[in-house]
Amino acid sequence: MNANRFQGESVLVTGAASSVGRLIAERFAAEGGNVHICDVQEAALRETLAANPDIRGTVGSVGKPDDVCRIFAEARTWLDPPTILVNTVGIGGPRAPIEDVSIDDWLESFGVNVHGMFYCIREAVPAMKRAGRGVILNFSSGST
Repeated sequence: MNANRFQGESVLVTGAASSVGRLIAERFAAEGGNVHICDVQEAALRETLAANPDIRGTVGSVGKPDDVCRIFAEARTWLDPPTILVNTVGIGGPRAPIEDVSIDDWLESFGVNVHGMFYCIREAVPAMKRAGRGVILNFSSGST
């Protein structure tokens, strides 16, 4: 591991209070990155931030455009606009016979899994263009 590999890089990782998102955020931080994370799980986010004092974070849903704007605004209060965006957030869609799937559950899964990536990319790209560089990593889940 190169402790300075991402020195000075501004990184935003979604869904990073647990699982693969947390591991990715911790690795960026360990290798010198300035890391901001977000997650809807407030308790898990607090735990992750307590265990990683160099990482900061925001409670919010990437499926809500206003939350995404707030997440990026909070990240920009302490670091340069992110030039690395890692979209790891995803939720399992509703699992029921089609006639039993609620419209709200259906819309929430699309809001997070599809629209969430768009909202985050849309927020990140202008700063990446100004910087003349940027990296976006999107994860997709085959969860069952």
